[in-house]
Amino acid sequence: MNSRLSKSIFLTLMFEILVVSASMVFATESSCLLKIVATNDLARTGNVFVDGKLQGKLELGELVIFDLDIGAHKITVDGKLIEKQELNVAFENAYESKQIDVQAIPGRRAVRIISEPSNALIRVNEDWIGQETPWQIVLQVGKSYEIELLKDNHGSTVETLEISEKGEVILLDIVIPEAEPPNEPNLVYPSNGATDLTLGEVILKWESTDSASEFEVEFNEEVIRTHDLSLPVQLNEKGREYKWRVTAISEFEKRSISEEFSFTTISNVPPNKPQNLFPENGTDNYPDALILQWQCEDPDGDRLRYDVFLGTGDDLALEQAEILSSKLLISELEPGAQYFWKVIARDAFGGVAEGPLWAFSTSNSTLTEDSAVSSLSEVENTVDDSTKIDELKDEVVSLEWAIEEVKTLIRENTSLIANKVDRVDAGDTIDYTAQIEGLRGKVVNLEWQIEELQRLVESSVADLRKIVLSINETLNSGKETYVEEVGKGLRIRIESGFKGDSVLHDSDILFILNELYAMRAIHISLNGKRVTPYTYVRCVGATIIINDEPTQISPIVIEVLGDYDYLVSGLGLLKEFFKGRDIEMTFLPLEFITIPASSE
Repeated sequence: MNSRLSKSIFLTLMFEILVVSASMVFATESSCLLKIVATNDLARTGNVFVDGKLQGKLELGELVIFDLDIGAHKITVDGKLIEKQELNVAFENAYESKQIDVQAIPGRRAVRIISEPSNALIRVNEDWIGQETPWQIVLQVGKSYEIELLKDNHGSTVETLEISEKGEVILLDIVIPEAEPPNEPNLVYPSNGATDLTLGEVILKWESTDSASEFEVEFNEEVIRTHDLSLPVQLNEKGREYKWRVTAISEFEKRSISEEFSFTTISNVPPNKPQNLFPENGTDNYPDALILQWQCEDPDGDRLRYDVFLGTGDDLALEQAEILSSKLLISELEPGAQYFWKVIARDAFGGVAEGPLWAFSTSNSTLTEDSAVSSLSEVENTVDDSTKIDELKDEVVSLEWAIEEVKTLIRENTSLIANKVDRVDAGDTIDYTAQIEGLRGKVVNLEWQIEELQRLVESSVADLRKIVLSINETLNSGKETYVEEVGKGLRIRIESGFKGDSVLHDSDILFILNELYAMRAIHISLNGKRVTPYTYVRCVGATIIINDEPTQISPIVIEVLGDYDYLVSGLGLLKEFFKGRDIEMTFLPLEFITIPASSE
């Protein structure tokens, strides 16, 4: 008994010792602790694996794992909404503790996009990805996406895609319906069949009830694209029928065409018949050079060009074509001859008006420069010298007019060149090279003409100065004296402008003075200065030079002794002529007018 009891006690003690020893060994090798902490809300959706074995979820924000062995462990955090993360941790000592912070990132899922027709552009939300179908993209899970497919010249479609969790590749097989053409535009202005539209700019207007992105306007054999519902165009021809229509174009190049409208511009009214101003029809005793002057109006206010014909018989020859001025200097006329002349006026729209046949005669003899100078010593011949001076003055004025006309032509041709260049820059496909080069050659030729005209002006001015100097030298020893004159007469006031035809030239002043001389008026003053056969009148800018003394150009005041009614009736036509140029001429009768004295 005792032996058995002792043996039992011994065995029990040995078993307890083994259990305690085993417990001590287990506690040494599996006593480490690991805490895993979710640092963002997305990490709370993750599952935690240690060495491939699920340990729990992070839904509470952290997970504690006990009794990990000493050594290395592989920690995996994964879920349906997050990307898989793999971390390594190692314990070196028993009872060691460690913490791992987990920052989860959204999970992703592949989307494969196929379309019919293929090669469509892809938009994901706000971004066009720059690729065409078929294509595969990777998108973030837990979101909703707007997918648009656009096929050029075909159409587009939009679908919504929700990606709730990770998984296999999502297949999108989308059919893109063909887009419908836009509605036909509704033409508004000018209305169909409209008439009497004025020249210049008109704005074509139309309506479009849908989303047409662009319009193509066919007008005057041109095709113009615009994004607006209106288009300014130019009407340049009178009495012409213009046709226009509009094509609406969608973003997919689908088209619809409006009906065709037509309208007509105002008809052209030809110019009035030219009227004679100088020399008066049937008059005679003119020198071998003079300035033809006429007047013509256009009811439409169009700018006119003139063809002047001149001859000594029925067979008239074209003297000058397409001049802008209503004045023309003619010279080298035959003495003692009867000349016939007429003017044909033309507007820019084919309107023509032919004036009547007018006649004048030249005197039997004319003075040369040498004969004029040689006769200066005789007082009775000074009137002839004055005529020669007036002729030279008229010649200078006419040359200056010609220069201005040539300058106008240069400006017009330069403008045409600029217009052709602008049209090329705007994308006009018409080749204007030949036209541009032709216009440039014409401009160069006109510039040469200006140089020649300026040379002639300088020559004429030199001759004029030579004659005036000779007169002054000859009459220096005994000048003719003009005493002060007082009597009843007429005051003429002339208001002019400083632009275009309203500019008053010295030729205009001489024209008025010659008319007064023609009415036998001899006592005349100009802006307070006595006018004699030797008075020299010249315009320089806004100043009139009278015998080398400056005075204002506007107003011009001319006072003359004589019968008021007779003088006014003789100047009536001249007043109407200036009125057409926006130059105002007024008459005032005076009982007492003083014409100052002068010695010349």
